[in-house]
Amino acid sequence: MEQTGHQSESQLEEHLRLLSIFHYIVGGLGFLVSLFPIFHFGFGIFMLFSDSFIPAEDDFPDDFPNKIFGGAMAGIAGLMMLLGFILSSLVIFAGRKIARRERRIFCIVIAGILCMFAPFGTALGIFTIIVLTKPESRELFNET
Repeated sequence: MEQTGHQSESQLEEHLRLLSIFHYIVGGLGFLVSLFPIFHFGFGIFMLFSDSFIPAEDDFPDDFPNKIFGGAMAGIAGLMMLLGFILSSLVIFAGRKIARRERRIFCIVIAGILCMFAPFGTALGIFTIIVLTKPESRELFNET
């Protein structure tokens, strides 16, 4: 009877080790995907600081539409990249905390957020929630 309890604990340890590794992988993929708007950001900056592409109208300055559109494009793309970097950093941080058996509730919250990002985030989020809500994982994380 004691053997199965120990085996269950070793399986839980293995599951937590794998979850930690997969958090690192998904976080790295998140950083890569977060770089996709870099082309929009660059083009927006180009439009913001370049000469006019559209001939001037009498009512507006020469570069008015390009400056507004370029600034909006660069701002939105920059914000998307920043949010992606922050979320990816939090996923990697959660993987680190799982490996150290710390901050279980934080890891569950990040797993819930990951569920929005199909397919890898959803799978990782669901498996993380399943493993971390077990009573045995509370004991490993020194929580009651």
